[in-house]
This record gives sequence, C-alpha cells and structure tokens, in this order.
Amino acid sequence: MNHQKRFHVTTLDDYRDLSIPKFFDPLIDLAVQILSDHFIGNCVSSFTGFIVRQRRVKHLPVDFWGLVDPLGTHDEL
Repeated sequence: MNHQKRFHVTTLDDYRDLSIPKFFDPLIDLAVQILSDHFIGNCVSSFTGFIVRQRRVKHLPVDFWGLVDPLGTHDEL
C-alpha cells in the first residue's frame, strides 16, 4: 500500500502551511521559475543557466537583465 502524502499547492499560503524542510526551497524556486509565464534572469548565474535550458526545451520566453539587443546582432563594424 502506498502511504505517500500528496500536496496540491496553489498559493504561497498553501506552501507556508506545509512542513517542508528548508533545503527544498531552491528546488521550489526552480520549479516556479521554470514554469512561469515569463522569466528574466541574470546572465552570469548558474542557477539562471539551468532555468534557461529547461525553459528553452519547453519553448517558453526568456529575457536577461541589462540585455538591450537580442543576441546575435552586432553593429560595431
């Protein structure tokens, strides 16, 4: 018999009511950021790198702070 608890979290208040160990917080952050409608990340963050790879596989939009022109456009010459 399977005795695992199943959780359905729809709001932050639902999350706060659960007794989940603190070391799961980064995993919850990843899940929310990967599945959000739009993600804006930091170019030098390895955490952002993981999120961007997952979102691109799912064809979800990604932008970066401070990046004005899309990648691949160069006007210097």
